[in-house]
Amino acid sequence: MRIDRDRDPRVQEVLDGWFAEMARTGKPAASARASYRDRCNLIPRWFVEMRVREVDPVDVRRALDEIAATPTKYGRPRSVQTVKQVRSHLQAAWRHARAMRVTSDDPVDPAEVASGGDNQRPAQVVDALELSDARAILKVLADEDHRLYSLFLTSMVHGIRQGEGVGATWQQLNVEAGTLMVDRQITRDPAGRRHHKPPKGGRSRTITMAEVVVEALSAWRERWADDQGREPQPDDLIWPSELRHTRNGPVGGGPLGRAHLSRLLDRVAGRAGVGHVRWHALRHTAVSHAIDAGTEPSVVQDMVGHRTAQMTDRYTTVMDGAGRDAAKRLDDRWR
Repeated sequence: MRIDRDRDPRVQEVLDGWFAEMARTGKPAASARASYRDRCNLIPRWFVEMRVREVDPVDVRRALDEIAATPTKYGRPRSVQTVKQVRSHLQAAWRHARAMRVTSDDPVDPAEVASGGDNQRPAQVVDALELSDARAILKVLADEDHRLYSLFLTSMVHGIRQGEGVGATWQQLNVEAGTLMVDRQITRDPAGRRHHKPPKGGRSRTITMAEVVVEALSAWRERWADDQGREPQPDDLIWPSELRHTRNGPVGGGPLGRAHLSRLLDRVAGRAGVGHVRWHALRHTAVSHAIDAGTEPSVVQDMVGHRTAQMTDRYTTVMDGAGRDAAKRLDDRWR
């Protein structure tokens, strides 16, 4: 979409023109552009319907304040980081408009984002589950004899990311040694295409698992053959989607879908009386309770693949003995 220079376009047209230009160049990636569009959808309607040459810094500030005052769909305060990102997108759209000679003004630059108040919190804050709530969720899964019980348990105890669990294969798991090598993940782009990538941060890691997790995975390995109708091979996914035989042939058996896991977690958490839980909360739960159990922070960083507290690209290396000691503490807490 090209912006018509000969008339005063609306702000929405400027945003659409900016998105069209990014799509044409292919930069940034489609997933990032989708995130940009989601944030821009937070901009109030009255603002995007304004004519570009009518907009002044007061209007921009008012629009940003309205975004900050609007809670998320989960009823939580909107983060300052989100509002700053919206402002950044508006700036980029206005730069594009100026390059197209639609306007020579920049009303966005003087409009600062207010800080403080209820909306001053880190971006993407996800609370860890209380141990009682985590156990309640696991109990519902156990009572249902759910096929993905071991995936939930591994995520809660050792903090594997959703994509890491979805992409885990049997060759990464050594039940006898009680270890899980995390060296890949499966993600999806906005178009639904799957991508096999290294773990976030690009570093693989080996997790020494708690005995309770090893036992659950051993039981799942025996059940896997019945679930899929054949013996597992090294390249097979540990937790594939359920294989169903239909009139048109077998369906499923591939990577689990993000939406499916989110719906399952919501349903199980609801039955457990916990309420809405995001999948990433399982990872935070693993970190919180590992530290609470007395595990050294550097050992936890290695287990979950976090960067160090100094936000460097290096990961803490953990000796096997420390890993086994951490696994014993986690087993005592979760068994």
